[in-house]
Amino acid sequence: MGTRTTPVQARIARRYAWAAWALVLSIALVVPTLAQAQGDPGALDPVIEWLDPLVLEETESSLAVRPQLRSDPLGGFIVIDAQAAQFRLYGEAGRLEVHFGRRGEGPGEFRLLRAAFRIGRQTLHALDADGRLTEWHEVNGLVNDWQLPVQNVLSAGPVSDSLMVVVTGPSFQSPTEYDGRLVRLIDLDSRTEVDAAIALPIREDNLMAVATLEGAGPSDPGATTAITWPVFDTIWVAGVTGRTVQLVDELEIDSQALRDTGPPVDRREDPEGFSDWLASAALAGEAFRLPAGGWLVVIVKPRGDDTSLGLVRLGPRGDRLWGIDDVPALVMVDPADGLLYFREPTGLRPNVFLRGRLRPGH
Repeated sequence: MGTRTTPVQARIARRYAWAAWALVLSIALVVPTLAQAQGDPGALDPVIEWLDPLVLEETESSLAVRPQLRSDPLGGFIVIDAQAAQFRLYGEAGRLEVHFGRRGEGPGEFRLLRAAFRIGRQTLHALDADGRLTEWHEVNGLVNDWQLPVQNVLSAGPVSDSLMVVVTGPSFQSPTEYDGRLVRLIDLDSRTEVDAAIALPIREDNLMAVATLEGAGPSDPGATTAITWPVFDTIWVAGVTGRTVQLVDELEIDSQALRDTGPPVDRREDPEGFSDWLASAALAGEAFRLPAGGWLVVIVKPRGDDTSLGLVRLGPRGDRLWGIDDVPALVMVDPADGLLYFREPTGLRPNVFLRGRLRPGH
């Protein structure tokens, strides 16, 4: 004789079933990484003056696998390499200075490294996707290890010596219960969340697409953080004042490719139709703020092995200045000098980044 399920138990079961389903989908259909797209650097010749590439030094213990770049405020670069489960400090010429971490679940190890950044002259922090925060001394290595009250971390960065911004994906408990806020302000002393902002405009007709298509997260969040999400044609800008984070700007991404993309198909009702929609869609990638004003926005066309990227140049108020298709992956804009860094398009030398600057008037 079977056991009767109470209404409360049924609700709990549905909640966990939905959470597990959403998690599986988000893992299966993450927006294709920029490393998959090749593109032609020559397509950008009219708008970019190319300089010598950046070549990161490799050693037997620090091979570049799929590195992410961010500028080091003390000069040089901080490289986050999730696949190699370590982060590294490089000088301005690409010389390796020190590396931290390895794969695992113990002290000084990473499961899925999402961010690394400097606070002060010799202190660095690193954050795993599950909210595990580690503190490192540049010379002495691991100092502390904590669990933050966040999950599904995409990126993170410092606001001050005591505050950090963590960018997360939305969390779903059920089709009607979710937290769509992406930008979370964390007190580093107490390791608690003090505020959160930028709620995605989730509706019934786009919920499944939002849940299954995960954004890459901004490369350099902090006191000002620009957020995009694949199924929306919008840049949301969050700003931190004191211990409050709030929306300070909202710009439409002026891209014909995004406008030509039809509304997402609900994968629950039509899995094949969702796959067809994704195969013909153009999705918003990361938005990079330019020091001289305006934005560069990556446009992702997910086509499996033929995934391609476009790049759209927007003015300060979102007006489109130019757009170019089939380009290499833009991974960093240096906030100090505006230099642009692109992945080497063949994918054969992940330690090499193409480097250039926008031509005058572009």
